[in-house]
Amino acid sequence: MRRYLVPVLLSLLACDDDDARGVVTLDSAVVGPSMDAFVNPDQDATCATSTLTDFDDDGFTRTWGDCNDCDRNIGPAAYDFPGNGIDEDCDGRDATLVDQICDTTLDDDDLEPLDAMRAFGLCGPRNSAASGRQGLNAVSLLRLDASKQGLADPRQLWLPERFGQILPREGARMLVLSTGVARDSKARDYTPECDVFGGMLDTGSAWAGGVPPPKGFPRDSRACGNKPISTGALAYDDVVVELELRAPFNASAFSFDSMFLTYEYPDFVCSQYNDFFVVLMDPAPDQADDNDNILFDANEDAIGVNSALLSVCETAEPRRVARTIACEQGKDLLKDTGYGAKEATCGAPRNGKDLGGAATGWLHTEMPVRAGRTFTLRFVLWDSGDPLLDSTVLLDNFRWLNTAPSGNTVPISSR
Repeated sequence: MRRYLVPVLLSLLACDDDDARGVVTLDSAVVGPSMDAFVNPDQDATCATSTLTDFDDDGFTRTWGDCNDCDRNIGPAAYDFPGNGIDEDCDGRDATLVDQICDTTLDDDDLEPLDAMRAFGLCGPRNSAASGRQGLNAVSLLRLDASKQGLADPRQLWLPERFGQILPREGARMLVLSTGVARDSKARDYTPECDVFGGMLDTGSAWAGGVPPPKGFPRDSRACGNKPISTGALAYDDVVVELELRAPFNASAFSFDSMFLTYEYPDFVCSQYNDFFVVLMDPAPDQADDNDNILFDANEDAIGVNSALLSVCETAEPRRVARTIACEQGKDLLKDTGYGAKEATCGAPRNGKDLGGAATGWLHTEMPVRAGRTFTLRFVLWDSGDPLLDSTVLLDNFRWLNTAPSGNTVPISSR
């Protein structure tokens, strides 16, 4: 039956927070079990002329602010995709990219989780978590060890306007996470040495303080010939950012950009010291790997020093690196990040040329999501095997999409 709204009953209306579309429903306990006894005063109207009937079944009539009752992707609870010439949320104009920026008032050292999300490009709910407009329900900074709260060290998070020579992908800032101190070499509290938070040598030569990594990890890389080198490697200095999101009812996918930097290059390529960065999604789409990870290279290897996507570096002599890495993007992007040559003692070789570390360059990930569905994303970074050589991740440019997603991760330099 077509949904219509009688003005005299407007005071009886209530919002159903569990409805993925923010649909407004009538409280049957107040008005009775059925609408059949009421006469539709709008019965001769069409979707273009109706004021009281919800023709597109999105929970809003024209009287309630729906500016296009012929299209259920347009209405007061819709997400307004910027720059497409369509006013999806019926506020009188199409959103612009500038409207999506919410990180201009942040400081580098803001530690509130919601501030971190603003730097990432997620601005939080505009009205309520159930409105469907922005989709961010909750965010937490966690550890892999559930008994420990928050980060091991607050300096593992940073919201800079630039990281070395690297600029944000959107807005004024980006989110930086690190297994060490998340600072570039120009920051006042930059630490050139390797940072260890909680790990310590036991009575032998092994490190204590490690915890099990996420289920299914560590795992060996196809780029390294799938040699069994990672079995049993524990996680150290881990950082976990967990998001609970609700996809807008008119969205079909989401995307984000990321960059991985590591000191493990070149001397520990294809070793057990393969620091990992994964993004775990629940419920996971079909495009995720067997461990619900949605961030991986063309070989389906997770992002780390052993990934085929590592391409920002200074080429190492063959004797120092266990597989061929072409360094297609050169080394310039590493300048002033702390991962450039001779910028840090962490990772610097005792013998041989100091090449600095390596990075993937900016990567772009797109994944599908069911409209209106609540899901979680866990961004997890950790040192693998020991807590010594640090790795860092840059995150930015989270976006909701209403187009078919690629379902993979590709270097932005190749797009």
